[in-house]
Amino acid sequence: MLETLRHPCVWTVLAVAVGAMAYAQIDVLNLWWMMSAFAVFMPASVVLLVLAFACTVFYEAFTFSTFVPAKKQSRLTGNRKMTFDVSCRLPEYDSIIIGSGPAGLSCASVLSQFGEKVLVLEQHVVTGGGSHQFITGSREAQFDAGLHFTVPQHEVLHQLVVGAAKPPVRTPPLADSDGTYERIAFADACEEPFCVRGGPKEIATDLTQRFPEFARQIAEYFKICHIVQLRFALWLVSALFPMTLRIILLRSPLFYAWRTFAGTTTTVALHSFFPGTSAAANKLRSIVSGLWIDTGSPPSRASFFMQLAIFGGFQQLGAAYPAGGSQRLPLSMVEAIESRDGDVFVQCMVERIILDWQGAARGVVMSGGRVVRAKRIISGLGWRKTMKLLPNGFAPARSPLTQQSCGFAMANVTLRGSAEELGIGQANTWVSPASTANNFDALGSLDGLEGGIDLFMKDPSYDCAFGITFPSCKDTLHDNPNINTCQILAPCEWDHVSKFRPDESLPPARHAPPHLTRNQSYNRLKERWCKRMLAALKAHYPKITDNEIVTVNISTPLSIETYIRSEKGSAIGLDVTPKRFVDEEEIRTLDMKVDSVHNMWLCGQDVLMCGQVLASLAGVLCALRVLGPLAWVRFCARAVALRLLL
Repeated sequence: MLETLRHPCVWTVLAVAVGAMAYAQIDVLNLWWMMSAFAVFMPASVVLLVLAFACTVFYEAFTFSTFVPAKKQSRLTGNRKMTFDVSCRLPEYDSIIIGSGPAGLSCASVLSQFGEKVLVLEQHVVTGGGSHQFITGSREAQFDAGLHFTVPQHEVLHQLVVGAAKPPVRTPPLADSDGTYERIAFADACEEPFCVRGGPKEIATDLTQRFPEFARQIAEYFKICHIVQLRFALWLVSALFPMTLRIILLRSPLFYAWRTFAGTTTTVALHSFFPGTSAAANKLRSIVSGLWIDTGSPPSRASFFMQLAIFGGFQQLGAAYPAGGSQRLPLSMVEAIESRDGDVFVQCMVERIILDWQGAARGVVMSGGRVVRAKRIISGLGWRKTMKLLPNGFAPARSPLTQQSCGFAMANVTLRGSAEELGIGQANTWVSPASTANNFDALGSLDGLEGGIDLFMKDPSYDCAFGITFPSCKDTLHDNPNINTCQILAPCEWDHVSKFRPDESLPPARHAPPHLTRNQSYNRLKERWCKRMLAALKAHYPKITDNEIVTVNISTPLSIETYIRSEKGSAIGLDVTPKRFVDEEEIRTLDMKVDSVHNMWLCGQDVLMCGQVLASLAGVLCALRVLGPLAWVRFCARAVALRLLL
């Protein structure tokens, strides 16, 4: 203390302070009173400021102009074309969103809620991306392009996205009369399928009754499932944060379980949980992995987190389907965007993104030479498709190591007869390539012996791995009970069909062929798919015969690439491998903000997660990151007002 007082700087400071007091003619007593008042009133001022801010936010939330859907939706909704001449000067927008999938439309709708003038450009002739619907013959038979089920909470998310006082699209729960909403069957149709009913507790009980020798392992599986799903929720929220903070969170002890289980493949993890080579062990692994088609990736490639999400995760929420069909979701968002002075145009192919002299994104050039300018560009096309639109030298130096996911071959079948007559219902049936021929081994072993799934992915003629679903049964507003629709889907690698790809891009079309012509080899491949898929349908639904089948149309990854242009016909964008969720460099590369180009953002499955609900959530998170933290608070306040008080 004495040494400190001897320092000349201390005496200098004291002298200046005394001089200032003398100059201001303030005595020591008054100075202490002023300091005390400051100490009391400063925190009070901060509290008052916070209260004033909160009152302003909630006042804005309660006076927010909610979206009110039209009683009769215009036929132009989701089908408007840009009619401006090339020479006509287009208005400058705040944001241009490339792609009208669930992510692009969600992002645009949230931005428009906050007063942004947005423009959505879609290359297809209809909006919706993977959530649009099409017909293959009869106008009464509509088929889903990608959404085969969702969760009941989707209607809440959709309500917040469009900013409506009431959910404009209902998503009622799915289930047959016995409560089954998923059915996992074996390639041997005579084997008893496993019916998924209720939540994780009910599923665990049913599994334990069927496989009592694995009771402890089944309980451990669902315990880990719960732990990882909680970390997944945090992982989603972390997408809002700057990348540095997100990486710190990923490294923290809180995410140890995430790093452990998301960082391994499904095949490896299931062999660890349920070891053994007996028929019972193989059957159990085949059942637990029976919904693998939902992940869009075979278990040997998919992160174990995805397995936990589709078997034990989403069952906590339940299965649902939009009343009126999946396309009501994108059309509702288009209507909300246009009601707030935004624009959504179809048949607008973006050829390249315009950068200014500082390297910032400032607009797009469309086919035909039209130029539209904006303050920022947001792409929902996926990482690789987007980077092809940037000028040379402006794409990020590092490309993601994660490859594109596989696509799907799909049979779109129109059936004549009621659901009761056909023996069909709302539950999806998933056929696993496990049978007596391979001792019910769908996954294979860890020493290199391939199971039924990997053999099927290499050669689609091996056994069968199909999903069978009935859109007309799931749609509570389906109005013709004597016409029903069925879709049979099977994972299909791009390599199986890429050699049939035409040299030139085909013109866009609203509905399915026969308006397109392919070579005969491709048609013969589709015929083989058709025979095998219909055989599986008849085997698992014996009431369906050739007499009830009205029309059949087969699509492949080439169809996905033609209509959606998702890069190599991938159904879910980038594959859901472990590296994508735990590798720091991969996570940095797939950030929503493109570091190499200012004012450039990404939304959609590639920067968050696959699936219709999560793609839509990715659009919301991207919009909130663009708008900044203040908008997060305002959006949450609006959510409270819309859900609880209005």
